[in-house]
Amino acid sequence: MNNAAHEIDGRVIRRVVTWQMAGGALVAAAFFIGKGWAAAQAVLYGAIIGIIATLLLGRSVKRASRAADHPVASMQVLYWGAAQRFFFVLGGFVFGLAALDLQPLALLAGFVVAQAGNFINARVLTRDK
Repeated sequence: MNNAAHEIDGRVIRRVVTWQMAGGALVAAAFFIGKGWAAAQAVLYGAIIGIIATLLLGRSVKRASRAADHPVASMQVLYWGAAQRFFFVLGGFVFGLAALDLQPLALLAGFVVAQAGNFINARVLTRDK
């Protein structure tokens, strides 16, 4: 395994998901207090989309590291993973807004907070080195 694969091991993924869940829960609590249960549900839905996208990212990086001996195959795995995440997030938003009729601002807030968990963890990783 190369260095990138070591950074995206199970502990790091669990730490990122923990940050994402904590942030999503805090924002859901704030929306629950301010706007009610429907808004809190939308925040949690958006956070779940972000968490699943993070898990998909970890999976594609691990697959690419296994194919590191073949740079073209490794890049194809990464590009395919990015496309999967894009269409998953797009589909999740469309389903949440159209089929579930969730509140747009709350859904977006949950997703943004979940993605902020990635940045917080990246900051912690760079500070630890």
